[in-house]
Amino acid sequence: NAFYALRESSMDSRLALPPAAVVTARALASVSRLLDYAAPLLLPGGECWFPKSRNVEAELAEAAQDWIMRVEQIPSQTDPSGVILRISGIGRRRPRMVST
Repeated sequence: NAFYALRESSMDSRLALPPAAVVTARALASVSRLLDYAAPLLLPGGECWFPKSRNVEAELAEAAQDWIMRVEQIPSQTDPSGVILRISGIGRRRPRMVST
């Protein structure tokens, strides 16, 4: 099984990668945007692991508008205000709207 760590410099080549069981990213984007990047890379039943701190609840609320997901918040062992989001059961809630 593959494991991908997203980073800004790899975003252009992401669609050429085979599906992975786990995708992670740190300090790259909001949860909603991370799911946009990660969902095409995941195997069915795959998970995303995203370290987060400030604004995590607001980011999750925003993501819930577009995504169906199960979220487990694991307390960070290195940052008292941080959590690791373990996101599974990921699916788009409705078709993505494209702005013109």
